Amino acid sequence: MKRSTDRILTTHAGSLSRPANLIAMSKAIAIGESKGDAAYAQVLAASVADVVKKQRELGVDIPDDGEFGKPVGGSYDYGAWWNYAFARMSGFSPAGSPAAAAHETQHKKSTVADVALATALRSWLQVPASFQPLSTPAVASSTIIGMIAATVVFAWTAQTRSDPIRAFLVIATVGLFLSWLPDLAIWVTAVFHSTTGAGILSLMTLHVVAAACAVAILTRFGLR
Repeated sequence: MKRSTDRILTTHAGSLSRPANLIAMSKAIAIGESKGDAAYAQVLAASVADVVKKQRELGVDIPDDGEFGKPVGGSYDYGAWWNYAFARMSGFSPAGSPAAAAHETQHKKSTVADVALATALRSWLQVPASFQPLSTPAVASSTIIGMIAATVVFAWTAQTRSDPIRAFLVIATVGLFLSWLPDLAIWVTAVFHSTTGAGILSLMTLHVVAAACAVAILTRFGLR
């Protein structure tokens, strides 16, 4: 362990910006166009060496790899920070309760529906392919997170409300409107490259589909 009695050593934790070639190769692996061969390992090693060198040049005493080993599908890919574990772990299966079965069915159907709809909307509305929030990894990860959150909220209403279905419908409706606020913020700020009105409309439509799936499946099967 590196120690110092003269000053406080500097370090950090978290993800750092990846070079374009590493992002491209990671995306190819994520969509099945590449298997992560020796070429990827070489680019990854070189990228880590470069980012460690930059940290040294900036005066970081204890550098790290910038989490470059976690594959991402784009410059912004928030799903990568949690779903990468599924590729490294096995032996997990949902519990046999009806609620768990409903949750599994819910997130699978909602994710498939949202990804398929996102693909159709990109083509129909001519949304630029470079609009990152409509990429397959972004849509899939955000839908799964939303489905998990919906299941947690439904479980809470089932435990605390005399009419859980009605309470969940109210919460889901409010949640749907709130989910549009980040989409509108993206439109106003154009924080993502190739932001268009069609792209924002597509995002808002996906939220409606996800909310409808959550309500339909949880209210039908969640209390059994």
